[in-house]
Amino acid sequence: MDPIPRNRRLLVIAGVGIFLIVAELLAFHSLNRSSAMFSQGVGALFQRANAGLELVAAASKLAKAVSASAAPGQQPVHHNFELVALGKAGPTKGAKAASVHSYRSEDGTAVVQLREWYKSASDAHTGLDTLAKKASRITKQSMMKDEKGRVVGERLELVFTHVHEASPEMVIAWTDGATVVSLSSTSLPLLLDFEIQNYPRNSETTPK
Repeated sequence: MDPIPRNRRLLVIAGVGIFLIVAELLAFHSLNRSSAMFSQGVGALFQRANAGLELVAAASKLAKAVSASAAPGQQPVHHNFELVALGKAGPTKGAKAASVHSYRSEDGTAVVQLREWYKSASDAHTGLDTLAKKASRITKQSMMKDEKGRVVGERLELVFTHVHEASPEMVIAWTDGATVVSLSSTSLPLLLDFEIQNYPRNSETTPK
């Protein structure tokens, strides 16, 4: 086979060289374009990241403000209760005597305290059980303890649903020796506040 003429070899080499140069130029152009798109993408990403950091910072400030408002050292806001009536009440079955105190909060919501005396702590416990059986449901049940950790009574949170009343009656009742104390109102938070103010020892309870 005859060797390739020199002029043809030069044309082939020149063609290959031109192809390589064009290929490099196209690659460089593509790289520049990709770099520009990458730069734009990175810029947008950084903008979104900065916006996210600003949202996180704002949420952190809000959380700190909420935590500060509910700080342990801050005193909770209590309601004011006015005694509007008191007297004897008809004792339920098994009780020897009973008394009733009616209170009213600043918004007009009534709180009624009923105290019943029994012959013994066992009879008082029976009286509390009888009250619980009349309730629509028991929402909480716990044991009351003294400062030495000894069980001294039982505490219940009850709900009574009445047919002709729109709002259910909320009741907190507990035994204290041979007595049963019950608090009733249409507002459970109000009852809990009344209990904290007048019977702080009741907070020392454990779930039964």
